[in-house]
Amino acid sequence: MRLALLLCLLAFSSPASATVDAFPALYDVFGVEPGDVLNIRAEPSPGGEIVGTLAHDAVNIEVVRTNDEFTWAYIINGESMGWVSLSYVVPQPGQWDGLFPQFSRCFGTEPFWSLVQEEGTATFSGIDLPTVTATIQDKNSPMSHRGRHSFRMGDMTAVLSNQYCDDGMSDREFGWEINLIAPGPEQHYYGCCTLQPPAE
Repeated sequence: MRLALLLCLLAFSSPASATVDAFPALYDVFGVEPGDVLNIRAEPSPGGEIVGTLAHDAVNIEVVRTNDEFTWAYIINGESMGWVSLSYVVPQPGQWDGLFPQFSRCFGTEPFWSLVQEEGTATFSGIDLPTVTATIQDKNSPMSHRGRHSFRMGDMTAVLSNQYCDDGMSDREFGWEINLIAPGPEQHYYGCCTLQPPAE
C-alpha cells in the first residue's frame, strides 16, 4: 500500500510529461505520403477553403491553438496561417508547459523593431534604433504563473506572457506577447514572439 501511494505521489510531483500540454508549440508533419501535401484550410473543417499547403516532410510548424474538439490545429508557417488536421502533425519532443519558451524572434511596430535569439544570445535592432547584442541572462519562470517569464539582456529587461498577440500588420496571431524595457524615457517596446525558426 505504501509503495503504491509513493508511486502515485511521485507521478504527480514529477516534471511535466514529454507531451505538449500548452501552446504555442512546434510540430512536424507526419503520415502524409511523399508527393502529397497537407492542406491548410481557412476553417477547422474538411470542407474549409484551402488557403495553403505544407510539404509531406515539413517541420517546425508553429501550432498556436486547437479547436474545442482537439481535432484541428491553427498554425502559422512563415506568412501562411490557417487550420490543419491534428491527425497529420506531431509535437516535437522536449516542449513542456511552464518552461522558459525557446522563442526564435520577437517583433513590434511604432517603431519597427525585432529581437532575434540564437543559441542563448539575442540581438535587438530596429529603424533608427541602436543595435544591441547580448547574452540572455537571469531567466525567471515563476511557479505561481506558468505562463509568464522574464529575462535580461544587457541593460534591457523583458517579460514574456503566454497569451494572444497580433502584430498589428496582418491577420496572423501569435501565442507569446513580449514587453521589452530599455534604459531611458519612453523605451518600452511591445510586440509578439514566434517559436518558429527562420526558413533556411
